[in-house]
This record gives sequence, C-alpha cells and structure tokens, in this order.
Amino acid sequence: VNFVMLDFHFNNLSGRIPPEIGDMTKLNNLILGSNKLSGQIPPSIGKLTKLSKLKFHVNSLSGPIPSEIGQMKKVSELDLSGNSLNGTIPPEMGMMEELKYLRLHNNDLVGGVPEDFSKLKNLIYLLLYGNKLTGEIPPSFGQLGSLISLHLQGNDIYGEVPGSVCDLDLEELYIDCAEVECKCCDICKPIVTHATSPTSSALPETTIVPTTIGTTTTATINPARVEKVKKIVVDLSGNKVLNE
Repeated sequence: VNFVMLDFHFNNLSGRIPPEIGDMTKLNNLILGSNKLSGQIPPSIGKLTKLSKLKFHVNSLSGPIPSEIGQMKKVSELDLSGNSLNGTIPPEMGMMEELKYLRLHNNDLVGGVPEDFSKLKNLIYLLLYGNKLTGEIPPSFGQLGSLISLHLQGNDIYGEVPGSVCDLDLEELYIDCAEVECKCCDICKPIVTHATSPTSSALPETTIVPTTIGTTTTATINPARVEKVKKIVVDLSGNKVLNE
C-alpha cells in the first residue's frame, strides 16, 4: 500500500502501534494524536525516512523514545507530547536536521537536555516542559539561531541561563525562576511590585511572571513596564483581583 498520509487523530483508536507501520515507507505525514493508543513506539518507525510530520500526541504511549527516530531526517514537525514516555531523550534526535517544531512536553522523560539538540539549526519551537529532566541548560543552545520559543518549566533544571541563550532572539522563554538564575536578562524579574515600591525599568519583549506572585498580598502592575512585552502568562487563581 502506497499511502503518503495517514491522519487518524481524534478517532478514539486504542491498542498498540504495530511494528508493521515501518513498512509504509512512502508516508509523508503520520498523525495519530488524541486517541487512546498504548504501548511503546516501535523502533521500526525509523524506517519512515520520507516522513515530514509525525504526531502521536495525547495518547497513553509509554516506554522510551526509540533511538531509531533519529533516522527520520526529513521530519520538520515531531509531537510526542501528552503521553507517559520515559527514559532519556535519545541524542540521535540531534540528527533530525530538518526539525522545526519539537514537542516532548508532559511526559516522564528523565536525564539532561541533550547537547545534540544544538545541531538542530532549523529548530523554531522546543517544548520540553512537564517532564523530569535534570541538569543545566547547555550553553551550546546558543547555536540555535532559528529558535524563538523555548519551554523548560516544570522540570528539575537548575543553574544559570547561559549568556549564549540570552543572546538568541527568543520571543518566549519559560523556565522555573526559583531554580534557574538569569543574570544576563530580565526574564525572572517580577512585573509585580508592591504598592510602595519604586518604578523599575521596562521589561524586554520576552518575559516570565515568576511563581512568587502567588505569595504577594498587595501588588500593582505598572503598565509602563509591560508595554513592550509580546506575551505574558499570569496565573491569578486563589487571589482577590480588584480593578481600580
């Protein structure tokens, strides 16, 4: 069968992904997201070398990401988010040179963020949040000149944001400010100030609201500080917000 595209997302499919999927070598797009698939991703997936889009997001897949996935060098979009994948991220993924959108968030992945990701020169979005990753942000990430969105929050990443990463033209950078220092940028400086605090300088376009906002009893947001910010995510749950 010479299918070039399989799109079965939102179809309530269950069971395992059969290893025979690797025999469909003509496939360009394989989209099985938002189903009830379980079991492991078969290593035979690496035989789909013509694939440009692979999306297995929001299923119940488990086990490690097979290293054979790195053989799919034409994939530009890979979404394995919202599963129960575990183990380390295979460094072979650094060979997926056409990759632009990589979403591995909301899994149980462990280990460090692979330095091999710095080889992904076309990468635009890298979403790794909501895992169990540890270690520091690799300084080599500064080589990702196309990157505009980096999400690392909800892991056990620590240390300092490398200056090379701060020099990137990022539009979104999400980290856990309580664990990660950022001396070279303003992303972890709060936009919330106490009513009696002096006005501080404006924030850059890329900004994070730290989790300490939840412990603030009296706060104001100075509009002058956020006029350049393109995107802000604020969780105001459990507060008493007044409009004055």
